[in-house]
Amino acid sequence: RRMADTAADGARAAQHPARNEVLVDGLTFSSTFDSGNMLSVDRGRDLESGGCEYVVTAAPDAPKPDTPPEAPLPPTSWFHFSISGASAGQEISLQVVNLIKHSALYDHDMRPVVRSLPSQKKWERLTYQVLKDGQFSIRFTLPVAKGGDTQFVAFCYPYSYTDLQRQLRRLDADFSTFDHDMKKSAAARSRYRTTSQPIYYHRETLVHSLDGRKVDLITISSLDNIMDEREEMLPDLFPDHPIVPRPHQFQNKRVVFVTARVHPAETPSSFVLDGVLNFLLKDDPRAHKLLKECVFKIIPMLNPDGTTSIERTIDGCGTHSKLALHIDLHAHAAKRGCFIYGNRYKSLNDQAASQVYPKLIGLNSVYFEYDQCNFSEQNMHLVEKRDGGLSKEGSARVALHRETSAISPPVYFYTLECNYNMGRRACTIPHSGSGLMSTAPLSPEVARKAYVPKYTTASWEDVGKGMMVAVLDWLGTNEWSRIPHAPFRTMAGLVQEIRHEVAPSFNVKTQPNEAQSKAETVAKNTLLVPLKKDVPKDVVKAKKKLADVKRIECVELPPT
Repeated sequence: RRMADTAADGARAAQHPARNEVLVDGLTFSSTFDSGNMLSVDRGRDLESGGCEYVVTAAPDAPKPDTPPEAPLPPTSWFHFSISGASAGQEISLQVVNLIKHSALYDHDMRPVVRSLPSQKKWERLTYQVLKDGQFSIRFTLPVAKGGDTQFVAFCYPYSYTDLQRQLRRLDADFSTFDHDMKKSAAARSRYRTTSQPIYYHRETLVHSLDGRKVDLITISSLDNIMDEREEMLPDLFPDHPIVPRPHQFQNKRVVFVTARVHPAETPSSFVLDGVLNFLLKDDPRAHKLLKECVFKIIPMLNPDGTTSIERTIDGCGTHSKLALHIDLHAHAAKRGCFIYGNRYKSLNDQAASQVYPKLIGLNSVYFEYDQCNFSEQNMHLVEKRDGGLSKEGSARVALHRETSAISPPVYFYTLECNYNMGRRACTIPHSGSGLMSTAPLSPEVARKAYVPKYTTASWEDVGKGMMVAVLDWLGTNEWSRIPHAPFRTMAGLVQEIRHEVAPSFNVKTQPNEAQSKAETVAKNTLLVPLKKDVPKDVVKAKKKLADVKRIECVELPPT
């Protein structure tokens, strides 16, 4: 089956208008692979150093049905191609044309990512500067370190359909799919460091895309409150049924829906989703607690014509558990940072309640910038040029919000946007009692930076992890929460802070929370250290040097 899938992917790639191979001056330019995008290659201007610049035309996005044949090529964001036949030490000068004018990206030093196979498998941002011109095209030089290697160049870190299927096959092998009494395999225990906490994992095909590819739907939870009853069938969906049965239902669990890749070029959203999956399946007491409380429905790669499927799939999540959150993952070219687009509610209380979850994400990931979030009415109607002039009324966030507005308790719908390049500032988050580093990131593998860093795949994965820990905070069941170490100290203080922030837009005056103001003063004057029998001498010595520290508070060590 795996060989058949790979062969089918290769056949589709060869037939696609963006998949081409061109030989120029002994160099072979190719995009005949999954996620490849290159229409043509031509010799460009002569260079003073000798040789020439090669002009690579990115294949256009699909034009609208009424576009006349003589119209210019519609521009695109995504390009991805390879170059083989270069010798060691050679520098290949490139100009990529037919690009959307993402001035905001390249004004902040956005650079393509490159790798060289077989010697360098990891994608890295280009070290050479990228120049843009008024047409809009970009120019850069690609150095060749090793002869015989194939150089790959892409707009952003690639994450193809083939990559996704490879990852899902690993999960299929590690977790028994249909037996709700399953125990995790030795491979799963090794890869995910799982212990005695069984995980319910179910993968099914929601629908097939126009190209015949699978749109996967994954269900993840614990075995707590599992029922013999299966989820219902929905018309025209789940084509592999009954060979692949529907997942089991769960009694009285919250449902969290996560979707990604409505737009094919938005690869950062796939890395956020990887962060979600990796956290849910790891041996972490927070993950165990989260799966005990919730059922996660995940569509990792949703084709653009799949909005109706989202709506109907949400309707079919089961009658014994209630949908609580839906987060649709995207990438953004104009606005820096990782942030949320939310919806506008009619009352101050409802609006404040809807902004609690995004605020909690900012508490759990250094890469999420709450102050860049947008919950305005205007942003629910905005017409997006990048979406071909479509209104945001048709987005999952807005459309599903309107469809479910009468439901109680309310369901919250969000769009998570992650910039392709970088954030606006270096963020810090409160510690969770894990030591003196009160501004340490959520995950120890993500290095703390004092400057505004360029995003990597690890940055986006950290946002995904932060999203999951935020769900636990939102449910009020996080025993290792960062909330007590934030300025607002309590969930009530957090809500009061949001109310104070939102009130002017409702023409309501609010007073700052006195308890919150006092908590801020205490937080500024407190040095938090790990719980030990005696306060370390070096900490006491440090306290004497810090005039603003009035007391030392010892805290227990939760998981990092």
